[in-house]
Amino acid sequence: MLDLYRELVRDQQIKYGEGYISHHFFLSKYGSLCESIKELGVYEGCSLACLMLTNPKKLVGIDRDISRIKNVEKFKNYAIENNIDFDIKNLDSLDIKAVSSCDLLHIDSFHTYEYLLNELRLHGPYIRKYIIFHDTNTNKRVLTNSQGLLQAIAYYISEIEPKWQIVEHSLQGMGSVVIKREI
Repeated sequence: MLDLYRELVRDQQIKYGEGYISHHFFLSKYGSLCESIKELGVYEGCSLACLMLTNPKKLVGIDRDISRIKNVEKFKNYAIENNIDFDIKNLDSLDIKAVSSCDLLHIDSFHTYEYLLNELRLHGPYIRKYIIFHDTNTNKRVLTNSQGLLQAIAYYISEIEPKWQIVEHSLQGMGSVVIKREI
């Protein structure tokens, strides 16, 4: 899995630049504190591989098009070898079948204010510890539709579910935010 992860990182850095995967620091840091993790927006599987390397008890990937994920068999084999309950689901993140409880949710799906807010309304109540968001740096123009993600996060934690608070915010690379549920 480490070799696959390194390959995926190299590919993404070539496509999007060196800082693109800077949010992996947060994925590793908070993933290692969690037993169950879900990712919305798996794409090719780079961040999913990063999360898998934290060896959670359960890991679920949700994406509209799982055919883009590279080397799914390596994910499955690593999960078996490391006793990880692993599942990849070909679903839209707003499908009710994508909802389940977990400790950490990583959101890197469709980057608009409305879509993210709908994901938070649907999934947020089922997340026990952390939500990590990627592509929140609106100063970067690689993903021009990321405008509004920070506003959606702020609205959610201030107006809808104030039990969440921002614990980390990075402008490095494409930007990332970590929110934590307060007990």
